[in-house]
Amino acid sequence: MSVPRVLCVGELMWDFYGTSPDSLEQVEGFVRRAGGAAANVAAELTALGVATAVAAVVARDAFGRGLRRALDAAGIDPSALVERRRRSGL
Repeated sequence: MSVPRVLCVGELMWDFYGTSPDSLEQVEGFVRRAGGAAANVAAELTALGVATAVAAVVARDAFGRGLRRALDAAGIDPSALVERRRRSGL
């Protein structure tokens, strides 16, 4: 990966979207996408061809590891993520 030209700093989270337009009570499944302002801005800049990285704190659990993998898969440099021992909040 090239040296990032833009570093996005902020909170990362998972966004969950219902798999149908039904009300929350009727939705039978969800898809997830890395979210939070830092991830969203980095994703848009990456789509425009700008090399990006994200600096944020993630938990040392499945949610945190998943965020790291999702950013990497999207072409966003995750090397500035810092892991903490606590679990992800829900």
